[in-house]
Amino acid sequence: VDVKAYDLGEPQLSSVTSVTIFVRRVTTPIPELGMGFSDDSYNARVLESAVAGTLVKVLTVVHPRPSQPYPLVCTIVSGNSEDVFTINVTTEKNCEVRLKDTKLDHEHAESYQLKIRLDTLAGVVNPTKSTTMLNIQIIDINDNVPTFVYPESSKRYAKNAYFGAIASDKEIGSTVLQVKAEDLDGGKLGDVRYELTDDEDQNSTEGPYFAVDSKTGIIRTLRTLTDVPSRDLPFRLVITARDNPGATNPSDFNTAQAHVVVSIQYLLYN
Repeated sequence: VDVKAYDLGEPQLSSVTSVTIFVRRVTTPIPELGMGFSDDSYNARVLESAVAGTLVKVLTVVHPRPSQPYPLVCTIVSGNSEDVFTINVTTEKNCEVRLKDTKLDHEHAESYQLKIRLDTLAGVVNPTKSTTMLNIQIIDINDNVPTFVYPESSKRYAKNAYFGAIASDKEIGSTVLQVKAEDLDGGKLGDVRYELTDDEDQNSTEGPYFAVDSKTGIIRTLRTLTDVPSRDLPFRLVITARDNPGATNPSDFNTAQAHVVVSIQYLLYN
């Protein structure tokens, strides 16, 4: 465009210059045809042992004109208060979520719900598809060892030991005491079973004196206690607690042991 400037003098003077005008094209596609996420929500599963940089999920972005190099920004709007995840744009112009730090712990958080938004040029985004939800389930692994819970009375005498006493005339099947172990893992991984480890103090030709209930941890008598040699007293038992019952590979289960000391109370008759 040529622009002329002049004055009102005598003689009249003027000058002409050229002005270049650039017209910016603004694309205003029909909203439902604009850029947006392919789904309203996505699901992903990640092991709690996953390392930093692990790919969690690729969120597909639908482009109205794939040939147009529209800029794209993906942002985690909410659900990432602990700064566990990061989001980037892939070379295919999709949004990918990755593990930022190795802070995953199923016992701390079983899942995360991330709200994600995409941004680009005004008028290009489909407003109904500009945000989506990513539901991330953290898969538990067997990373906790059973821990025995000891009564306060036992803690006064020794660590990692149970103490019990039973009358010598008690019937077979009588309860001596109960051991208990807790495991922080969830589900089957945190299910604990008990077994009595072979111990010299209760081995005899007639069999062991005690047994432990694998589910409850209750120790009961298997034999009468009236004729126990004094050299075998007190009984010193070893109880093993094991999680993830049914697992056969040693790397799939954890164990812990506790010592149990059992004394016999003899009754005196006049």
